[in-house]
Amino acid sequence: MGDVIRQDGWDLSSFKRNPVALFGHEHGFPVGTWKNVRVDGKRLVGELVFAKAGTSSRIDEIRSLVEQRILKAVSVGFRVKEYEPLDKNEPWGGWDIQASELLETSVVSVPAHQDALLAASALGISRETQKMVFLAGRSSTPSSKSQAAATATPRDYSDILGASSDAVRAARLGR
Repeated sequence: MGDVIRQDGWDLSSFKRNPVALFGHEHGFPVGTWKNVRVDGKRLVGELVFAKAGTSSRIDEIRSLVEQRILKAVSVGFRVKEYEPLDKNEPWGGWDIQASELLETSVVSVPAHQDALLAASALGISRETQKMVFLAGRSSTPSSKSQAAATATPRDYSDILGASSDAVRAARLGR
């Protein structure tokens, strides 16, 4: 999305106390837990442990899609702690995120970062699950700040910074 998240800047301490694995950044749709979450070189990695088979038909469906390698991407929800523009002369450009706190990690159908790729067509998942994935985050009243952060417009950290991204960028330019 044009941003850089420094891997050596991850704060994983809170996440490790409650490493719930979600589906599609939906806080009401836990599918398991994450084990051994850590930064390994230039990658944030962990091991997905699904809830027991039979916990719910939706979780069984997600597990099957992962096992078939139809779903093969993950995405993070995080809080920015320290950042600066990649190019100080380009106020609408990407951010260099130097420190961040991991809030949640989700199995997703289509990640923002295409190197965590998954094809979205022909998923073969239930209508209920498709609605949850593809319509998630469209509510105008998110249930929590962290949900707002997870579903915010790319590069719009206004919920974290306390000002709209326009105001933050204008301040960077001294306007």
